Amino acid sequence: MVQPSGREAKLTLTWAGARRLATFTLPMALLTIASLLIVPALIKADGGAAWGSIALGQSLGTIGSVVVAYGWQTSGPALVAMGDTRTRRTVFFDSVRLRLALYLPVAAASGALAAGFAHQRTDLAVAGAVTTVGIGLTSGWFFVGMAQPSGLLWFETVPRVTGTAAGIGWMYAGGSALEGLLCQFGGMLLAAAVSCVAVHRATRSGSPATRSTLRQVARAHRHGLGATVTTNVSAAAPLVLVSLIAPSLQPAYALIDKLQRQITVGLTPLNSLLQGWVPRGPTPFARIASASKLIASMAVPLLGGVTVAMPFLVRWLGNSQISVSPWVYPLAGSIVALAFTQLCLSNAVLSTLQRLDTVSRATAVGAVVGLPLTALGATISIEATLGGVVAGLVVRVTMSSIAVRRELRRNALRAEAAATPERIPQP
Repeated sequence: MVQPSGREAKLTLTWAGARRLATFTLPMALLTIASLLIVPALIKADGGAAWGSIALGQSLGTIGSVVVAYGWQTSGPALVAMGDTRTRRTVFFDSVRLRLALYLPVAAASGALAAGFAHQRTDLAVAGAVTTVGIGLTSGWFFVGMAQPSGLLWFETVPRVTGTAAGIGWMYAGGSALEGLLCQFGGMLLAAAVSCVAVHRATRSGSPATRSTLRQVARAHRHGLGATVTTNVSAAAPLVLVSLIAPSLQPAYALIDKLQRQITVGLTPLNSLLQGWVPRGPTPFARIASASKLIASMAVPLLGGVTVAMPFLVRWLGNSQISVSPWVYPLAGSIVALAFTQLCLSNAVLSTLQRLDTVSRATAVGAVVGLPLTALGATISIEATLGGVVAGLVVRVTMSSIAVRRELRRNALRAEAAATPERIPQP
């Protein structure tokens, strides 16, 4: 594939590009703010120990939500961006059928695991798991692939934020944490229903002639599932390890984990923009190179920004009941910077290159390195625990970066070979 030259191949922040980034930012910002604001409401409703149980359940539920989503948030945007109306409709409604079939068994398994791991308030741990699995039913990835931030806002974000806001208000009015979680879950279900109606109306001219079986759909998208499951299991495992090994550290670690996750979610507008931009066009390699440079340039500013912001966020969201040492803040900043770098490399770059197997492999190796260090760290301190998480992320980002660089090098060699005129042997 020959690498194109010229202005089209470069990622430039024109006014139109900046405006699109801003419109992608609004939905993610609203979700992030709502997800952060519900934390002090949950702590106020039932206390810090109850929050620790909820956080444990949500961590396990996050893994379940990834199984239910079945990798479409990773592979889906590229398929939607490159497909026609029929392809888009097929991809979306195939995903809906499979996700609905998966929800109940996955939610039951996640709730059972949460009940087994929780040391107290088992009911809230189960509720946190079961409701969080519902994230897998939402379909924001479709609007990312369509490069339609307005659809992401109105059909996904507004229903979810409304449910979360209702839960926050209910808890401050005297309601329980369980009731607040149920309100948040109602918002997720509403978003899933509204998105189905919107996509049906927008793509009804592209109804497929035949419909694949669920087994066929599951088999076709198994690589996306493998990449996302390994990623999210690695992300959720440290909190489970802390809960088992050092329960006294759980409330503080759960707060730091929640903060770094929500900050990363808040940064996903750029990831969403890249997911819809990189795959478009017949020759994406120049876009991949430009996107990779942009992703790398953001690491140090993210590290510094999160380090500075963390003390204020911990005091606010901890409701003055949870405190940590200053050494935690740069470690949390490192986790955010590395996790966001890996997110963009996986979803925008390696997905376009159809190398999701690399994502799974890098995540597995990172887990082999990072999780034992995290478990060892949990016996020492919260700082040592976070250090183990950082070590695993460094391995993942390094392996993914090497894979991208290798693919870009291969493309450059192909372009060079294509540009070299073939010599005609002299008689």
